[in-house]
Amino acid sequence: MDISEENAIIGFDPNKSQISIDRLAEFIQTQITGDLSEVPGLGDFGIKKLKKENISTTFALMGKFLILKEKGVEPIEHCDRFFYWLTSVGITSHKHTITQAIAQKLDISFPGIYESNF
Repeated sequence: MDISEENAIIGFDPNKSQISIDRLAEFIQTQITGDLSEVPGLGDFGIKKLKKENISTTFALMGKFLILKEKGVEPIEHCDRFFYWLTSVGITSHKHTITQAIAQKLDISFPGIYESNF
C-alpha cells in the first residue's frame, strides 16, 4: 500500500486537529450565530465549497453532522463520516479541526456523540 492509499483509508484523527484548547473551549461555550466563519478551521475557500452544497450556516453544518449519525454508528465512525463528507465536497484543509469543533460542540447537547479518546 502506498502512502496515498494509506492516507485515503485514515479518517478523522483528533491528534491532527490544529485547534488550541483555548479556541476550542471558546467555540464550545459561545452561542452560535450561524456565520460559518465562526467554525474553527473554516476559511473563505471552505465556506465557498459548503455553500455550493447548500450549507450556508453553522446550523446547517451541524445538521449535516447530525444527519450522518444513524442507529449503530459509534462516535469514531460518525466523525469519520463527517470528515469524509467534508473531503467529498472539496474541503482540503483543516478537516480534522472542523470535525473536532463541530463534534465537541454538539456533544454538549447530545452527550456521547463524540469521544475524545480516539
